[in-house]
Amino acid sequence: VTTLQDCLLCLCNLADLQLVLPFLKPAHWGQLLHSIQFYQLSLLSTNMPHIVITEFLEYHPGIAFLSINACRVIQGPCPLDGRTLPNLYNVSAPVGCIACLISNNPISHVMTCQFSKADSAPVCSFIPSLLMSTTNLTILQLEVSPTDYTLLDSLVRYIPALRALKLTEVNMPGSVVCYLLL
Repeated sequence: VTTLQDCLLCLCNLADLQLVLPFLKPAHWGQLLHSIQFYQLSLLSTNMPHIVITEFLEYHPGIAFLSINACRVIQGPCPLDGRTLPNLYNVSAPVGCIACLISNNPISHVMTCQFSKADSAPVCSFIPSLLMSTTNLTILQLEVSPTDYTLLDSLVRYIPALRALKLTEVNMPGSVVCYLLL
């Protein structure tokens, strides 16, 4: 952790950071990112715990592209709930985490991902909240259940301004790799 932290401290002008450390224990994430600030950072793609992302974003409000893994919060809202990022327009995350981000941010590109059964909230219940939270949604990627029959009706009713749509049918949520649409 110390060696990687020393390296990151020297790279203060990073604009894009893709930091995926699957074997790093959650407790070590805070230590790794302590006192690190990237002055030009606009893209963050990571598997860090959301409580650590929340702290990290306090020092990086210019993030425009955010791709995050599963929340790992068992009860209660995602730690990102209520977080305001004035430049955030492209987000890739589980449905519940996106739902808490869209209400305070100018998001126009959304990609949902399922990492576990806990992330498999019905997508059709998510669509109306998208419309109420953002009027500029133009690109949407969703992982959907084959039993989510009302999805297309919800899309037509609530998000008629879509320009790009990708639906991927998934039966059993499992680990997936998510990529941002840029």
